[in-house]
Amino acid sequence: MPSMASYVVGGKNAKCADGTEVSEDKCYAAAWEVWGPRRLGILEVGIWNHTPCGCFIWKKHEGWFAAHYKNPAAGSCTAGWRGTNIFSHEMCENFAVHARTTVTFGGVTSTIQDGDVGVYPGTSITGSHQFVNGGDIVLNSPAFADHVVDTHASAMEGNYGTSETAMEIEIGGITFLPGTYRSGSAINFAHGTVVTLDGNNEANPEFIFIAGSTLVTAADTFFDLKNGAKAENVVWVLGTAATLGARSHVAGSIMAGTAITFGTNSKLYGCALAQSAVTFESGGSVVLNHYEGNNLIL
Repeated sequence: MPSMASYVVGGKNAKCADGTEVSEDKCYAAAWEVWGPRRLGILEVGIWNHTPCGCFIWKKHEGWFAAHYKNPAAGSCTAGWRGTNIFSHEMCENFAVHARTTVTFGGVTSTIQDGDVGVYPGTSITGSHQFVNGGDIVLNSPAFADHVVDTHASAMEGNYGTSETAMEIEIGGITFLPGTYRSGSAINFAHGTVVTLDGNNEANPEFIFIAGSTLVTAADTFFDLKNGAKAENVVWVLGTAATLGARSHVAGSIMAGTAITFGTNSKLYGCALAQSAVTFESGGSVVLNHYEGNNLIL
């Protein structure tokens, strides 16, 4: 343990005091001493961009924490901190929608609930939309844009400390228990089908779906959340694009390697984070702060 330490509340822009030094081994040992192993007995460790020099032990939420270490000798230290968290509310921050190039709202007015719409380094947000329960347009979000790139890359590489289960490309009609699932290519579900997420009555069940390429939901597809499953604990990490069919309702946040397209009257319970464009064809909606109880249909 270092001789001097600081506890910073909400430390997104935390900076260690000069002269505080600790080795990498001591940093990770301190993390285990403070909180013990995270889920599945694995301590999440790593060196990410935008991390100041030093040792940072971060409690994400109950049962989950990470240790971040960067050696001052490595240089290129920054004053601002931004870790890598794959779960929805921390991952999204205040953004319901964020793109790197453009956000386009076509056709009938789309609805953004509980969050902001941002673009960076692009500046184009066009079309008709409305905010519900707050929200704003944000055109200067370089740190968050970098955070999306880093988090997406880390998730695609499997840096979240859980074992993976191989999954089929077509998931319509399938029931999933909490866990991390990966398709080497795409994830699809067919017209009119329901995907069930069964929380197995766990205290905080989490579902991670990773696709090497795309997520495509056909028209009129839905999710059934049961036994404690919540949309806020569902994440879709995609190598390329996501396309939501007309009237498709999707549980969870989407991190796309390229674009996200919302079909007519489609709805996402989470946030939409794209590394190119986000397009709403007509009347789509995103609900950021969303909680669903047992046996509810999205």
